[in-house]
Amino acid sequence: MPRIRTQLAIQATPELLTRVKGAATARGQTVTRLLIDWIEAGLAGDLPAHGGGSDLAERITALEAAVADLRRPASPERVIVAPFEGEALPQRRLTPAEAAGLLTTSEVGKALGLASDSAMTNWIRREAAKRGGSAVGAIYRGYRLRGSGLLPGGQKGVWLWELV
Repeated sequence: MPRIRTQLAIQATPELLTRVKGAATARGQTVTRLLIDWIEAGLAGDLPAHGGGSDLAERITALEAAVADLRRPASPERVIVAPFEGEALPQRRLTPAEAAGLLTTSEVGKALGLASDSAMTNWIRREAAKRGGSAVGAIYRGYRLRGSGLLPGGQKGVWLWELV
C-alpha cells in the first residue's frame, strides 16, 4: 500500500462514532480501513442507493452472502438440522485433544472462500434468533457450529466449528 500523506478529519456525533467502531470491530477491521472501504465502494457506485443507512454495512454483508449462496448449487450439507445432540464445549480452556478437529470461524471462512467472517457471524446471530437463543448445532455450508470456546494458547473465546 502506498504511503498515505494526507489525512481527512471527519466530525461525527459520539453515537455515530460508536456505531462505526462497533461495525469495524465486528468485521475485524480498523475504523480507518472500514471507512476507506466504504468510501471506495461509494465512489465506485457499489453501495445501494436508499435511505436509512444505519445498518448499511450489515445489509451489504447479507446481500453478499445471499448472492454467494445463490451461486452455490443446493446440497444436503447446507440443510439446517435439528438441535445439536452432541457434547457441549467445556466452559474453560480446551485441551489439545478437545480442540482437535475444531476450526475457528476465520478458518471456515477461508475454506469457504469468504471475503470476511462477518457473513458467518451475522448468520450465527440470525440462526440464534430463529432457534430461540442458540445457533449451536446448526450447519453452515457443510460446517456445524459447536459453540464458543477458548482454544489452547488462545487469548479469547472464539466460535468453533466442525466439518460435517
